[in-house]
Amino acid sequence: MSTTIPPRLWIVHRPETHHALIIRRGPGKVTGFFGWNRRTNEVVVGQWMKSKVYPFRSDISPKGNYVIYFSLNGRWTSEAKGAYTAVSRYPYLKALDLWPKGDAWHGGGLFANEKEYLLNGIYIDKPLHQSGKFKVKRGVLSSPVRSGEDPGIYFPKLLRDGWAFNETRKEGKDTIHHFTKAVNKRLTLEKSFHVSLNSPVGKGVYYESHKIKGLEGPTLNTIGLENLDAYRSHLFWTNAGQLFMARFKHDQVSTPVLVHDFNNYEFSAIPAPY
Repeated sequence: MSTTIPPRLWIVHRPETHHALIIRRGPGKVTGFFGWNRRTNEVVVGQWMKSKVYPFRSDISPKGNYVIYFSLNGRWTSEAKGAYTAVSRYPYLKALDLWPKGDAWHGGGLFANEKEYLLNGIYIDKPLHQSGKFKVKRGVLSSPVRSGEDPGIYFPKLLRDGWAFNETRKEGKDTIHHFTKAVNKRLTLEKSFHVSLNSPVGKGVYYESHKIKGLEGPTLNTIGLENLDAYRSHLFWTNAGQLFMARFKHDQVSTPVLVHDFNNYEFSAIPAPY
């Protein structure tokens, strides 16, 4: 009997804006961008493409107007050289700036502000498209872990957004990097970033698990929680292709509320409005 694997979800966000980007992958490398308004909980479809996006190398601008992401489609003889970094308008994929990379080493970037971004790594080729809207810096950020892959850009992003790096541990053949974030005086989120060649079904080489320290009374089941973080007085996370939120106060967390179910979507060719 076959088991349907739910789509993988990642939330690209930052504390300064109520806009968040949901990246949905599946089946295969089909990727969809969705916009999530964290004030109203409205979720809208952005765009789809048949290419892999690396969510841990992606970022959203401080006001939520733009997205930077790294994509690989393997078309090595194309103008984009099979792997590239793009900057787009939220929550779409169509590139305003497009930087051919040609490999999957480094790539992606982080926004310094609404008009400036860091292009992660060394880019030999000139941009295929450049809008002129942004000041661009190039380089590699200081990180708790030296890496040209996801941790090299994702870990500096976590530190920027209020997470603290604690330690790196080896568990068998796996490496696990531990981070924490205090959301109030009693509750602390614990994040474990796994690097594994024996990942659970439906996970990649890089995946996360989470716990909540300090809960009293009936505890929230944190098994399977992905993308766990806080925005104002709410926790949010994904699980089995669904997005959830719950209000927290002191050491209590309310009953989780389903915000959106991403399971029953299919690829659709949607033009960007620009």
